[in-house]
Amino acid sequence: VVKAEHLPSNVVTLKFKRPTNFDYKSGQWVRIASAALGSDEYHPFTLTSAPHEDTLSLHIRAVGPWTNNLRKTYDPAKMLPDFGYPKVFVDGPYGEGHQDWYRFPVAVLIGGGIGVTPFAAILKDIVQKSAQGAKFNCKKVYFLWV
Repeated sequence: VVKAEHLPSNVVTLKFKRPTNFDYKSGQWVRIASAALGSDEYHPFTLTSAPHEDTLSLHIRAVGPWTNNLRKTYDPAKMLPDFGYPKVFVDGPYGEGHQDWYRFPVAVLIGGGIGVTPFAAILKDIVQKSAQGAKFNCKKVYFLWV
């Protein structure tokens, strides 16, 4: 883990090194385990990083015992500079990703609460592809977050 950040609504952001040869599509998910919480207990989370980024990121809302312990473990205020954060084990990616948005003239992305995470990666992907001058059918995107 190269960076952890506590956000409002009991959300923790984890950024970690992207494993070698780790290819994925925006909207896919991984299973993670933390060395500090037991390396054999994996939990699924959607990647909020986009495929062009050098690091992987997750936004995790603490709602149960494991995610609450995860948030406490990766508290930036408690990080020891000489030791860093505990190691995270990554399994994946899984899922198809949400890759059809670019095929249609208009895309409508709707997410609720922390369920918005797949769309964070897609929005980053759209910005990157547009900046590179990529051509795709999608000319308009409506993003609704409730």
